[in-house]
Amino acid sequence: IWIRDIKEILKLHVNTINKVLKTLESRKLIKAIKPVGAAASKKIYMLFELEPDSSVSGGAFYSGQEFDSQFVDLLNQQCLKYLKSKAQAAAEKFPNDFLAKRKSCLTSSSEILQHIKELKISKIDLSLADVEKILDTVVFDGNAQKELGVVGGDTFYAATKTPNSQTTFCTGLVKAPCAFCPLFEDCRPKGLVSPATCVYFKEWLAE
Repeated sequence: IWIRDIKEILKLHVNTINKVLKTLESRKLIKAIKPVGAAASKKIYMLFELEPDSSVSGGAFYSGQEFDSQFVDLLNQQCLKYLKSKAQAAAEKFPNDFLAKRKSCLTSSSEILQHIKELKISKIDLSLADVEKILDTVVFDGNAQKELGVVGGDTFYAATKTPNSQTTFCTGLVKAPCAFCPLFEDCRPKGLVSPATCVYFKEWLAE
């Protein structure tokens, strides 16, 4: 609650209100926070055990009221490095099999989150949404492609280049549902699972 609202509701002298608030803070019943953005000049109080919404605090990428660009750059670099390592491994394992290469290098955001946690480069507990925001910056930089999986709704990412190559690694075929399909190995012409009967494949061709 905004300090101004407290004053208007209680109708007490400002010194009395400040004294009460300090007492509650010292007892760790409430805490004061300063929001980011346009409301940065406001002083807000909330229950001590609660955490402010990211729209108020700025989320994981703010240190105090300042945007932590160095932290964001570090996460961006580590995400890209991991995606490139997956792409390099896939290129070496499947040099002549494009679909197998694509399937091998696609990496879910949850896997990348786990990798970031193992690196221990963040002092805060990053969420999946936080990491996906960073991965989106990698995509916007043209260094990765992003696709939603056909099954489960997971988000997958793949580097556009391998560490040892300046040529484009990914092509538009990354959008093909085959790269995400758990039945890829069983898919064959005239089989129970086939491109001719695949609903997802037809939707992709119709795009």
